[in-house]
Amino acid sequence: MRIAFVSREVVGVRGGGIGTYVAEAGKALTSRGHEVWLFTDEPAPERIEGFARVVVVRASETPRIPFLYGAPHYEYAYRVHETLQASGVSFDYVEFADYQAEGLVALREQQLFRSYGDTVMAVTLHSPSYECYRYNGQLHRANQLEWETFSLEDDLLRDVEFLNSPSLGLRDLVCDRLGRDRDDVAIVRYPMELPNAVPIGSQPESLADFEFVYFGRIEPRKGVAELVDAFRRMPDLRLRIIGADTPFSPYGGSLREWLTKQPAANVRVDDALPRDELLRVIAQSPVCILPSRFENWPNACIEAMALGRVVIGGRHGGMSEMIVDGESGFTVDGEDADDIVRVVRGLDEYLARFGEIGANAAHRIRELADPAAYCDTIERTVAARAATLRAREPSTAEPLVSIVIPFYRDRDTVDAAVRSANEQSYANLEILVVNDGSPLEDAASILARIEGSDSRVRVLHKENGGLSSARNHGIRHAKGEFLLFLDADNALRPDYARCAVAALLARPDAGFAVPHVRFFDDATGADVGIFNPLPFVRGFSLMINRFGDAGAFFRKQTLVELGLDYDELLISFEDWALWIDLARRGVRGCALPRVLYDYRMRVDSMMQADAWPNFRALIGLLIERHLTDDQEERELLWMLNQTWGRDAKEFDRVREERGRWPVRYVFVDKVYGLAKKLGLGGVADRLGRALRRH
Repeated sequence: MRIAFVSREVVGVRGGGIGTYVAEAGKALTSRGHEVWLFTDEPAPERIEGFARVVVVRASETPRIPFLYGAPHYEYAYRVHETLQASGVSFDYVEFADYQAEGLVALREQQLFRSYGDTVMAVTLHSPSYECYRYNGQLHRANQLEWETFSLEDDLLRDVEFLNSPSLGLRDLVCDRLGRDRDDVAIVRYPMELPNAVPIGSQPESLADFEFVYFGRIEPRKGVAELVDAFRRMPDLRLRIIGADTPFSPYGGSLREWLTKQPAANVRVDDALPRDELLRVIAQSPVCILPSRFENWPNACIEAMALGRVVIGGRHGGMSEMIVDGESGFTVDGEDADDIVRVVRGLDEYLARFGEIGANAAHRIRELADPAAYCDTIERTVAARAATLRAREPSTAEPLVSIVIPFYRDRDTVDAAVRSANEQSYANLEILVVNDGSPLEDAASILARIEGSDSRVRVLHKENGGLSSARNHGIRHAKGEFLLFLDADNALRPDYARCAVAALLARPDAGFAVPHVRFFDDATGADVGIFNPLPFVRGFSLMINRFGDAGAFFRKQTLVELGLDYDELLISFEDWALWIDLARRGVRGCALPRVLYDYRMRVDSMMQADAWPNFRALIGLLIERHLTDDQEERELLWMLNQTWGRDAKEFDRVREERGRWPVRYVFVDKVYGLAKKLGLGGVADRLGRALRRH
């Protein structure tokens, strides 16, 4: 087979865990006779062991119109798709990592449009960013970009047809959170060429005769805090921690410093060591302790077992599948220091069996990480998935699409909008121009000309009610199975309707499709950016609509059955409200990774003229009518909406007027300084932490 791995990380160039897997997988498949390519970020060498070709995903020489959301990760995913297409190579199998959704655009193209023909494209789970932040206790520190990254990864993992996981635990965790069927996921164990086992030397007579070893990153999800706490309670035993520090204290500072604020005399913390030296250290201790809160299929456990060590591993995740408790190691609840103490103390009963348990561990992990077994799994899985793809007949259906164009006063632009509808490459259309009580003197002649431009055009008349009212009038009178909304000052690209129909036929579970939208300045024609819709995350709702714009494409049945339409009270926020309502009802959509709509930004647009003066009131109505049913939560959101940014504005105003901070902030600062002088700084710090939490 011709196989491609797409990964920014590859060991020896960048990254760790994912990079190790990619390198080992490339070597295993190449030795089996497959032609394996690597697509990776720049810079990268032209040759890497295990790969026939290394292709660098480069930035475009021509400056790209910026994507508005998820940058730079979304922009990189787009370049990955362009690079795969530009290679001109037909692959049998392409595999992406879950990390930062590198394969999002290519996989959407394949799922919706079969842009890669019969190529099997899959994602392998490693550790999604949300899980990393959650088990590191860092969700409270995640910024907008990080939440956008979570949503992009989650959308990829929900929708990708072919998903691999190295462990049942990781599969179950991700599938349960995202509502995905576990049976759709193939279990593919990581391959690895392993070092020879080192027999445990002289049998220790007690646990105090040797030093327990932890190695790996010093981060919360590895259970390091609980491990240190456990050994504080066992002062007669010794622990050595070896690893790189991370900025994952509760406040974002050094975790190593945080853990050693209250030093334990029996715990030694060292920096990461070169690999050869690390392996020597591991071989000198009979027991490695890796009590992760959760793990996927960790390389540290693989290497420790391969060396014949007795491993105590976290029972939540992949290590519980590597280790047979009491036979090839032991498992522990990494979130519970008491359980760590219990398991460590219980090793007293097994001292005489350390050699046997270490040998069992080395044998078991060699079976699980066998490169030949990995190749067998990939070959078998790809063959089955390829047969599934080939068996599918492309749909030839051409359901009726109703394009709804509200018209009020857009004399100068409506002809271009209607022309863009007439020129769609998809033929089975009706075009509904809704006259929303236009005040223009020549409205009748304009509409008569438009209606005569194409036999598919029909003009509907109604009293003035606003943009939302006109759209809702179009919904009620549309005959089509699908609805495409086009404002009279915007334009469709020729392939919009064809692409959207193809996408919704390919995704019968999807209630709507939203394309990339090009924003441009009406006065100058200058590009402003590409609106690339994000999956729905409720926390984004109070900031800005990130889910879709005016030119959305719906199944009419979805709106009719749920009784949904555009909220006529929410001037310019009606789209936003509709996405929220759809998400609350569990309606999924699909994002089309192509620019299919041009959005004209004008100074006198409705958003500028009507919405901004009433912004806070409109957001308050959005909260009341669409965001939440919980009264207490709604009241809190109202308060945040009305006061958001007030202190920052006061800072700017007072500093500009008086050249100093507002009085109340100066007062708090002085009181805090006095408390520190009086030796009460600790009390002030604790009070500050309590206020942050509560």
